[in-house]
Amino acid sequence: MKTTTIDSDVDVDRLWKEYARFKTDALRNQLASIYSGLVRKIAKYYPNKAKVKFVGYDQIIAAGYFGLLRAIPCFNPDFGTKFETYASKQIRGQMIRWVNKTCLYPRRPNYFEDVPSLDKLPCRKCLEPIDQLVQGESFDEIIICLKEIEQIVIILHYKHGYKINEVATYLEIPDYACWKIHQSALRKMRDSFFLD
Repeated sequence: MKTTTIDSDVDVDRLWKEYARFKTDALRNQLASIYSGLVRKIAKYYPNKAKVKFVGYDQIIAAGYFGLLRAIPCFNPDFGTKFETYASKQIRGQMIRWVNKTCLYPRRPNYFEDVPSLDKLPCRKCLEPIDQLVQGESFDEIIICLKEIEQIVIILHYKHGYKINEVATYLEIPDYACWKIHQSALRKMRDSFFLD
């Protein structure tokens, strides 16, 4: 049996006209109850199933209802589009924003004390690949030319195996800024290594 998102007993066009005229909470809630099946339908096909299991299906539906309630006052039926088309983007966007906000990286480090002392690293005189340099004893001499933030990015990324976006989350900076810090640090390390 195929489910529909709109109750056939209610005159939806009349309800939209009343809502456009009066903008009351009661009419908004009535419209939300009519289109509530749309939220469940979108949540059912949410793209990232792993995050759904982590967060919970009910919480994703709650975020979708919030998106639905935000879409109703913004919708203009005079443009000729169906509300389902307009609202589905709002609902899906709200679900994605909420899930991404609540799902943190599980490998996120807690303190800077997790970073090992630089004088405990063994050596090889080779820069490429960077992983060999990180294991070298000259590593502490090479990263001394870096700023503190660059040292933290390099150590967390290469010694502890965190991804750049995880390091950015830990440092509370945007991913692209962390990537630029990483690239700048690599450039300085190469220059320092080849000038020695």
